[in-house]
This record gives sequence, C-alpha cells and structure tokens, in this order.
Amino acid sequence: MRSPVLLSPPVLLWSGCVLVNCARAPALWTVDGSPARTRDGGCSHFYSPRHLTADGHIPVAVNYDSHPEMQELRLCTTRVDGTEKHLSFSDNMFGRINGFNEHGLGVTSSQGSPLSKVRTAVLAYNAVSRILLGRCRTVHEALDSLETLPIAWYSNYLLADFSGAAAQVEIACDKIAVRRFAAHEASRLRATNHYTLPGMAEYQSIRMRQSVWSWRTLSALLAEADSPIDPGNALERPYPERLRFSHYLDGLGTIHSMVIDLDDLTADVCFGGGQRA
Repeated sequence: MRSPVLLSPPVLLWSGCVLVNCARAPALWTVDGSPARTRDGGCSHFYSPRHLTADGHIPVAVNYDSHPEMQELRLCTTRVDGTEKHLSFSDNMFGRINGFNEHGLGVTSSQGSPLSKVRTAVLAYNAVSRILLGRCRTVHEALDSLETLPIAWYSNYLLADFSGAAAQVEIACDKIAVRRFAAHEASRLRATNHYTLPGMAEYQSIRMRQSVWSWRTLSALLAEADSPIDPGNALERPYPERLRFSHYLDGLGTIHSMVIDLDDLTADVCFGGGQRA
C-alpha cells in the first residue's frame, strides 16, 4: 500500500515566475465561428505512461492560460474528513482545477468549447474537479463518478492514476465522450480547448486558433514515442516553439504551469510560465 503523502514536501516552485510580457495577442483567436475575441484564454495538458518517460514515472503536465485578474493564484492542500486528501489550484475558492490526490489520481482540465452557453445551472468544471479529487482513487472510479454527475459545462479532462490507467474525457453538459486506456496499453494523451473525440464536434460552437495550434504542437511533440520528453521544458518554452503564451492583456497568458509526478506524489509548479533554474 502506498504511503499517502501530501505537502511533505511535494511542491517545487520553478524560478523566474513573473508576468512581464503584456503584449497583445496576434491573430490567434478563431478558425471558425464568430471572429469576436474572447477573454477565456486557453490551456494545454498532456500525460505520458511510464514506458515513455526517462525515469519510469508517470507525469501529468498542464499549462493553465487565462487573464491574471480572473484567477486566484491559490495552490491548496485540502484535508477534509471523509474525502481524499488532495493538492490543486483553486477556483472560486471552493472549486478546484488541476491537481492530484493522496492515492495517485491526477486530474487536469481545460475548456472544451469556450463560447458555448450552458443550459442548466448545475455543476461547473471546478466543482467536478473537486469531486473527482476528493472522492475517487482511480481512473475507473473517476469515470464511474462522472456518469452520475449533473454537469453544466464544456470541458476536456485528462485522468491518470498510479496503476498506469488513463483516460481522455470530453464533456458538453449532459454529453460525455471517453477514450480510456488500461495500464498495459496507455499511450500519450493530450488536450487543449476543442473537442477531438468522435461525435463531439457538433457540440462545439467555435475553435480558437491557439487551441488548434497547441493541439498540433503537442501532437508533433508526443508523437516521438521512442524519445522521452521533459514535460517542464515543453510547458515553459514560449509560443510559437512550444506552449507558453504571454499575451495577458488579451486573456491568453500562462497563469500557472504544473508537472505532477504520480509515483512520487509531487508537483513542480510555476506561476506565470517562467523558466526553471
């Protein structure tokens, strides 16, 4: 049985994390739908199985992109009786975004269709993430839980656990598409801000140009299956070479980056998408 360790200490902060480049965004916003700008930002996240990493560990990596004035910048350790201990960034104080729990379940998320309107006032993504981190120990349990939740949001999730199981999940309110992998068959997974699973395109009103570009960049990077990659390096290097954006005035800036190690139950964290020492 694994020792449940959180914050003892699992967090390493990258250096140089300041929001210094407040340039306007270039023409990155839409490839279809309305040409209007959106301040919803964008995110990139990916997962690698053990057999494709240099140290044999399981990393889950995420860049969370948005406008800095819209985010709390609060990294929380949550210990509530009757729930699983977990570490995650908060949203609306009680909600959660990206993180992991004491049993080695990792959860990362991004918007799936940023301009689509929800139809009912039930659970948004930040409530869903907290439920998964606090209730579930494995990918299997997380997927079972998702099937029972009343969700009113458009989200992409990557789920992974210590056993090596993983899943890509796309949600459009009451429509959920899942691509799951057992430990022996898992491949590298990635997600940005548009849907890619079969049957989900009809639930997407718009695709942001930066989302399509980030998806293609991640696809090319992760396709090198025989070559282990450095997740932090992929996150911290700037557009157009890699995934870090710095157009904060237009809501397209990297607010935080995190690389979760599901074997060590640790996280490397950077506020502002800076470079590691």
